[in-house]
Amino acid sequence: MENCPQSCRFRLCRHKPKQGDRHGATLAEIAAKSRGYVAEQLIEATFQQFISVLETFVFDILRIWLMTYPASFSSNKKVDFADVLNAPDRDAIIRLVVYNEVKDLFYKKPKDWFEFLESKVKLGCPLAGEIDQFAEAKASRDVLVHGRGIAKGSRKNKLNN
Repeated sequence: MENCPQSCRFRLCRHKPKQGDRHGATLAEIAAKSRGYVAEQLIEATFQQFISVLETFVFDILRIWLMTYPASFSSNKKVDFADVLNAPDRDAIIRLVVYNEVKDLFYKKPKDWFEFLESKVKLGCPLAGEIDQFAEAKASRDVLVHGRGIAKGSRKNKLNN
């Protein structure tokens, strides 16, 4: 395809110029837009992604550990009898218990995540101050993702705690 007749430098343009019409952006406008993107959106997106990856890592460790060492569960875990009857094998029942445990834990505070992980895996880390810093970062990320940058109601409580 030809370049736009308005010389906007964009291929595949379907621009139909009119008198006095200015189409597209100049290179200076694009550069200014990209500086704004790098200064604001890229930093925010990287921060959000970093916290999300760390959350996934923690829960993957838990899931793998619990699937490998199901005896590390307390013996009072309840499973619906119908789920037991419908499960094809023992591993399916363990997967169900692990899934429910990890899902329930995900909605708790990060401090609870790491206490649970420590009770099972005995890593000796992270330290309490590091958990607090992560909890603060996660609460900030949650405000950005779920509150569009505005802390309201329960999000304010999470930030204060």
